[in-house]
Amino acid sequence: MLESLPFLLAPLTLAAAATAQTPAPAPAPDLAGGDGTVAEIVVEAGRERAHVYRRMMSRARLQGYLPRWHTPLCLFQSGITDTAASARFAARVQEVATAVGAPVAKAGCESNVVVAWTSNGPGLAQQIYRKRPRVLTDVVYDAKHEFLRGDVAVRWVPRADLRPPVGRLIGSGGEAGLTIAGQAGPAIDAPVVIARDASLIREPVTAGMASVLVIIDIDRAAGTSIDALADHVALIALSGVPMGGRERQLRGDESILTLFEGPEGAPMAGLAAADLAYLKALYSANPNKQEWRQRASLAGAVTRALVTEGDAATAP
Repeated sequence: MLESLPFLLAPLTLAAAATAQTPAPAPAPDLAGGDGTVAEIVVEAGRERAHVYRRMMSRARLQGYLPRWHTPLCLFQSGITDTAASARFAARVQEVATAVGAPVAKAGCESNVVVAWTSNGPGLAQQIYRKRPRVLTDVVYDAKHEFLRGDVAVRWVPRADLRPPVGRLIGSGGEAGLTIAGQAGPAIDAPVVIARDASLIREPVTAGMASVLVIIDIDRAAGTSIDALADHVALIALSGVPMGGRERQLRGDESILTLFEGPEGAPMAGLAAADLAYLKALYSANPNKQEWRQRASLAGAVTRALVTEGDAATAP
């Protein structure tokens, strides 16, 4: 799978990313209010924004299941010659993964999250696709086009598969497998699962992250702090959310996914409260429980984060 991708990536230099200063976070909006109705407005606004956030993250679902890492995450970087920047980036990604409860592999592991630094993002994406077209198997058209030709600072392809918490696999799709980028693959490639103790409160299968390929365009990401960029990649890798541009529906302070979509001069410095709440809820949930119960838990966590953030914004 992605273990062979590093050999396709030519060494490149990271232009000034290591010395970029962490920008100040955008100031919270100043909401005026006079009576008790302000709190109600804040709560309702938080619920509406949480709905938009959940809808964005729900694109990661694989046949209705939200994927997460069950095997330890192992990061590999290519094309970056600044060892200090590389080490800081890797440390921050692993720090986020550990903080939310995701498994992290030890040194010497087999890579499943590949981050390629380059000065030509579209060119590298197209080179990889020509050599390994299955990288984009089952990726929907919009996401595929944005990955190959989009004028973006970061492009990525997450992959997940279905696996049985109980029962056994009769067959699977091999390298093509199943993706989290929208539609399911051909029926002949889908895993067949026999569950021995299916019930009304347990799912017969669960979705697991298999790999993530991330390409960072150095020129387009110029001026972005390493920490903010690492948080951006960490959310992508840990949640499995695909490309597609729906993050543009969020405000610039609601998710680190808007790092390159927010207002000029006020980029986010790191994970937003909703991002952290979502990831913690995702990795603390029992993956064998019914999916609707897991989604309800995630919805509550994100709503509370956004409502609390709104309360803080209105505090004197």
